[in-house]
Amino acid sequence: GRMSAESKDAYAVYQDRQAVKGEKKDIAADKVASLQMQSDKAGLQRQIKRLEAAEAMLKADTKEGKMAAESKDAEKVYKDSQNIKGERKDIAADKAKLKADEKK
Repeated sequence: GRMSAESKDAYAVYQDRQAVKGEKKDIAADKVASLQMQSDKAGLQRQIKRLEAAEAMLKADTKEGKMAAESKDAEKVYKDSQNIKGERKDIAADKAKLKADEKK
């Protein structure tokens, strides 16, 4: 059920939500105050923390502007192009400084 354009973070959130649902079903089926129920409740708390972390990561990536369908190659190309732009800017600044020094 995973879409091809779905990000890893969005998929992790989906999986963690499914795990939380599963833990809740397990707790509902357990006998009250049994060791199994205690174990399942501890597992539920772990799954909830994991879900919160995955949601935070997804939110941070979304805020940063990462696209869900962005491949590793596309991300590398983007970063490389940003580095090239930065280097060109540095070269232009150095040339301007050299011209200013020559005029003195």
